[in-house]
Amino acid sequence: MSNFKSDIKLKKSVSNDAIYSMITEFTKHHNNILRYVEDLQSLFGSILFIEFLSSATLIALVTFQMKMSSADSILSFFTFIFYFSFVLLHMFMYCTFGTMLTNQSHLIVSACWNGSLWDDDLSERCRKSLLTIMIRATKPCYLIGGKCFTAGLEQFTMIIKSAVSYYALINTFLE
Repeated sequence: MSNFKSDIKLKKSVSNDAIYSMITEFTKHHNNILRYVEDLQSLFGSILFIEFLSSATLIALVTFQMKMSSADSILSFFTFIFYFSFVLLHMFMYCTFGTMLTNQSHLIVSACWNGSLWDDDLSERCRKSLLTIMIRATKPCYLIGGKCFTAGLEQFTMIIKSAVSYYALINTFLE
């Protein structure tokens, strides 16, 4: 019986060491992701800013051109539909991936909290490592265009609303 208890204690210590090494690997992976997001931000921040600024105007102008070309030829109408779809898809992809990045960074805290953080079998060293990850993960990751626009589905909605407003303005002036 005493051998059985010592085997259980040994397995617990090995499992804590294994858990700690996994937490260390997760922390390294998380830091690599954070550096990658910073690199993305520095490389594409200004590009996202220009994309966000120009896309609403582009969508409005293409929509107006579709309206005007529908009487001219079917080929030009479908060309504008194709271009319109491409511009929408392009912005939707930026915004969707921005939302996914933000949502996944919010889930890190939940994953640490819902794990075995308060399990009595978990060592103090493992708990401290998990708490460190949780503290860092409270600041979520964002892709920001020009330090003004956060890439997300809310931004996509704002772009569509702006495009509709611009289209109505253009349509009003030219009628």
